[in-house]
Amino acid sequence: LVAWVGGRRIQRHIDDPLFADRMFAHRITMVRIYTLMAIAIVVLKGWMLPLFFLAIAIGGFPARKRLFDETWSLPQYLGNRIRMVVFIGGFWIALLLAPTIVHKAGVQWAPIVLFALIAGFYIYQDLLLFGLDAEPMKDVERFEPILAKANAPRPRIMEGGPRTGRFTNAFALPRGKDSRVVFTRSLLRDLEPSEVVAIFAHEMAHVEHYTPRTFRVRQLFGIAIIPALAVLPELSLLEYAPKDAMWFEIAWPVVLTIAIFIAAIRRQKHEGEADLRALELGADPLALISALEKLHQLNRMPRRFDAPREQRMTHPSVGRRIQSIRRAAGLAEETPPALPREFGDIRFTEDAVQVRTASYRYDALRSLALRKTLRGFALVGRSGRKSFRSPVAADAAPEIHNLLNWVDSRLAPVAAASEHHGERESRLLALVLLLTSVFPGIPFPPLILSLLVLISPTVPAVAALGVTAIAAGLVAWLHPSMIEAAMRSMAIVELMLGVIALLLLRRFKRRAGASATPPLIVLGGLTIIVLIPALIGIHTDQPGLQLYLAAQSRPSIPILLLGMGAALAVTGRKRTAIALAASAIAFFACGTRTFARFAGSDPLLTDREPLWVKSPMPLATRSLDRRANKLRMSADAQKIAVHWLQPGDEEDDVVGTFGVGVIAGPLQDIKAADVAFATNVLLQLQETESGVELSDGTDWIVRLPVIISPRLTAVGRDGWRISGTRPRNYKPIRFMGRIGSSSYSTGWLPQAGLPIASAEGSNDLLYASLDIPPLARRIPWIVMVLPSIGSTELWRSSLSSEERIGRTVVGATEIFWLPDSDQWVVIGRDATSTYVATVDKSIHAAGSIPGNALAAATGSGSRIALIDSNRDVIVWNLRSGKAMRLGCAECSAHDVAFADHAVGVLRLRGMRTEVAVFPTD
Repeated sequence: LVAWVGGRRIQRHIDDPLFADRMFAHRITMVRIYTLMAIAIVVLKGWMLPLFFLAIAIGGFPARKRLFDETWSLPQYLGNRIRMVVFIGGFWIALLLAPTIVHKAGVQWAPIVLFALIAGFYIYQDLLLFGLDAEPMKDVERFEPILAKANAPRPRIMEGGPRTGRFTNAFALPRGKDSRVVFTRSLLRDLEPSEVVAIFAHEMAHVEHYTPRTFRVRQLFGIAIIPALAVLPELSLLEYAPKDAMWFEIAWPVVLTIAIFIAAIRRQKHEGEADLRALELGADPLALISALEKLHQLNRMPRRFDAPREQRMTHPSVGRRIQSIRRAAGLAEETPPALPREFGDIRFTEDAVQVRTASYRYDALRSLALRKTLRGFALVGRSGRKSFRSPVAADAAPEIHNLLNWVDSRLAPVAAASEHHGERESRLLALVLLLTSVFPGIPFPPLILSLLVLISPTVPAVAALGVTAIAAGLVAWLHPSMIEAAMRSMAIVELMLGVIALLLLRRFKRRAGASATPPLIVLGGLTIIVLIPALIGIHTDQPGLQLYLAAQSRPSIPILLLGMGAALAVTGRKRTAIALAASAIAFFACGTRTFARFAGSDPLLTDREPLWVKSPMPLATRSLDRRANKLRMSADAQKIAVHWLQPGDEEDDVVGTFGVGVIAGPLQDIKAADVAFATNVLLQLQETESGVELSDGTDWIVRLPVIISPRLTAVGRDGWRISGTRPRNYKPIRFMGRIGSSSYSTGWLPQAGLPIASAEGSNDLLYASLDIPPLARRIPWIVMVLPSIGSTELWRSSLSSEERIGRTVVGATEIFWLPDSDQWVVIGRDATSTYVATVDKSIHAAGSIPGNALAAATGSGSRIALIDSNRDVIVWNLRSGKAMRLGCAECSAHDVAFADHAVGVLRLRGMRTEVAVFPTD
């Protein structure tokens, strides 16, 4: 409907002398409307997008048929459109959607997708010719004089395109000795033979432009680099950070579109050069001028554009091209019109145009054009960096349009393309950095600066990009936040790309007064956005330790400062650059443990690692025939219980089926919400509509009221404990008793503050709560944006009293009771390490390990098991300080269970689930 209404609207002006300008403005308006509609469709029903474009084609067909004087039917038109989309646009659509295809199909299909993209690029020209229904051209003798002078292998000359529709164009397909030049059938119908020869000379200039070296580089990018960039980052994200893969799937089409847009704009320079080379190859200048004018008329394109728009076009305006051809061929100027002429506030003379009180010489103007606006037509011009605009009456617009045909030849010569050596290389480097910076764990400043360099590759922007990439690479390498090997490999790539960016600065033509304003605005704005919430989160009681935590968790702040310093340094403001660099280094230093020890005493912060000992061989190993996600083990390590994952179950499902049996024997399935091994019996917890039931598989049953998220624990040799929360007030509640006895005790513990972790002891509860700074309490969203602000307080609570044990700036996110003791264990983390401490009446730091480890279980004898970022199990005796790492090259741990003198590990080896039991003495 929108396409049909828009077509009806523009048809009313088909006889207007300025119809081409109206048509171009109409196209821009419709593209904007279609873009908004397409975005809405992608968000709501992405699969309807092909139907959307089909509807546009159907709705716009009646107007198109009249505007371009076509004779084909709607089925013929749609068939041609579908053919061109499939065979000409299919490769680009597949390239845009490659990350999404890999995600939907699965990582096992990634090699096939990569191969398909490589093959698609290799045969793309053949697909394009098939989509155009191209065939060898018969009358090619007239091109022999051009071919004789050309410095390129003889191309195959072909004709294609619709036979009854209008697609007036010609293009070169360079491919070494197998190059082609293609004319559309409508061009051959509408142009004179001499004009066709002139167009052929222009296309031969494009073939010459692609030297063997240029062609090899193009092939390298198309066959290797671009498909790899489309597939490999997505494959890496799906493997190591699947939740973040969506962002690359969104970013890749945007990045690729920007890159294609930039490459298309850079072609503008080659179009002007090809016109002049066509004259050297023997093209008739008047025929070439006539052909260009006809091409624009037949395609309903304006003769000229204003300078800013022309800079974004793939071709120069035809007025500019005609001006260059006339000057190169030495043709006489066109006969001047009768001047001066006045049109309201606009006055044309032989040398200048006067707009109100200002006068602009023609030979100083970069552009002068009529532009269609919402209020009618306006005369727009640009002289240097100054632009002007004046409204034009509708009845005067055609006459001004004819005057501009003469003015075109008197405008300032086409400015030579800015030969900033390194621009192309820096844009390409920025594109690669944009993709590597999406990798999780790489700080974000290089990502933003990559976009800035893609848009405007200036010396300050490239310098800032190089320095921030080096700093981000160092931060990611020193403090990997995910799989260490992959993270450090990507960090090295980021660092190397940053060094290359700095080396590229030598290839730029340095101009005095190069502006550092764009990168400074971007970097300064980001610094404020990141810094202000961090300052709000600093607690007044421990500002030094809070500064340490901010420096550790926000490395982007000093990276942004270094980027600003680099942008200022290359523009000569070295003192300010040195001050910014010193501030960045100081901020980095605040994130070290040395500063933390100097700033204040934190009970969890320590750089003491456990004493690592060699891991033993397993006592027993057995494979499971089904997937499992939870493990329980008896005290003598002879019996196990595994929670089976049924088809469709999630990893955190609790209620289901447990397989129970001896480690080396068959497992018997039982239905239970949880199980626990006592000395000689297996305790089974069942949830019913009326409450919770505990039994040992005999006649002994204890019935309890409803508990939310009940947890069963065997206490000592003959005791049991079930803990959870009450359904109404969500207070912690606990039931304790002895096996075989129907009596039990009940108690619940008060909770103050905002607990973020808690664990029960024999009589008390230890919990951690977030102490939010007063200023941050007034801004609720700060807690969501920066959950690490403030201090973590540890409280010990009993039925009658509550006592604060201590405070730490480390996020204490997990607390466990150590069986057969009077202590808890607290697990805390910052950006680089995992800290472990024991708590009784005070906090005692046990040590730290690098990376982000998750607590999995605690056992008697002050033992704790953690699963690290590599999915290895670390068994740590907190009393002796010794620890061992249980892992293998092809294993990933899922759960851990302790026995008296052993530890059981439920792990995935390849596609097989197994249980391995290791001694811990």
